[in-house]
Amino acid sequence: MASISISLPKEIYHSFKQLRTSQQLWEALQKRREGSLDVKKSRKEILKKQFLVFKHFQNESLDDLATRFYHLLSELSSASVVYETEEINDKFLEALPSKFDVYTVLIKENVKYKTMSLEEVLGKIQSHDLNMKKKETNMEHIQDPSMYFAKSSSKTGAGVAFFSGDTQDVSNDHYSGVPSHSGFSANTASSSS
Repeated sequence: MASISISLPKEIYHSFKQLRTSQQLWEALQKRREGSLDVKKSRKEILKKQFLVFKHFQNESLDDLATRFYHLLSELSSASVVYETEEINDKFLEALPSKFDVYTVLIKENVKYKTMSLEEVLGKIQSHDLNMKKKETNMEHIQDPSMYFAKSSSKTGAGVAFFSGDTQDVSNDHYSGVPSHSGFSANTASSSS
């Protein structure tokens, strides 16, 4: 009993002074930590409701959402509440912001969806999110056709230019050697105008 008593914080030790055996002290500590059966039942119901209403917060990152969800699952497990893998995946996908709606449908239609772990589902969502962020940042870059079109000595071009956001003057000599696709070439464009 002495070793248990010594490990108790002084602030709560006085609550257990009247107990005489290690068994009594241990049971009292367990009851205090876990609560009575009514407290356990109430906690279990609250956690189940939290699972049902779980969704993202405005401006919450995907990582923060996933961390919160994993924490809720951990608390549910400690309260002996168990959900099937598909229920967990469904709830997580439903909780995502609407920008993921189309991708969520694609994941759910995947043949392997019913056997996918939450980690696999989260990995697919994170990959999609990174790809979308990559596309958003790429939209800010100005296209530079001189990086991928060979220069030619011919000065007869179509006057075609590519723009992305800012206006940019691109000379015709970049396009005179462009191969024809579907009967269209940069040089034929100017003759048809």
